[in-house]
Amino acid sequence: TAAATLLTTLPLLLVTNLTGLGLTMFVAGFFFSPTMILAIGFVEREAPPNMLTEGFTWLITGLAVGVALGSAGVGMIIDTYGIDAGFLLAIAAGICVLLTACIGYVFVFKDDKNSADK
Repeated sequence: TAAATLLTTLPLLLVTNLTGLGLTMFVAGFFFSPTMILAIGFVEREAPPNMLTEGFTWLITGLAVGVALGSAGVGMIIDTYGIDAGFLLAIAAGICVLLTACIGYVFVFKDDKNSADK
């Protein structure tokens, strides 16, 4: 789902009207939901029962901080370089999501494999 999230940001560079923007954002949102469901499932699986609330709190806090920093960052970029440059930040963020998911998967998979070997 992280790769799909990244791929749905690329059409933002080609959008020329509000209808296209609306459709592009609809498709992007369609892939955001599974990403969040997977993240919530991961926290539920990995957090000890007595720390589950804290795990969800970190997840939602990370999301909120990311949205706030992304909004501030894209605002400064648009003010300085224009709207097209703002879309590039969305693509860069998509790349970061994909890389983070891949790195996280490697560590989780390695931990799962080590647990299975014991």
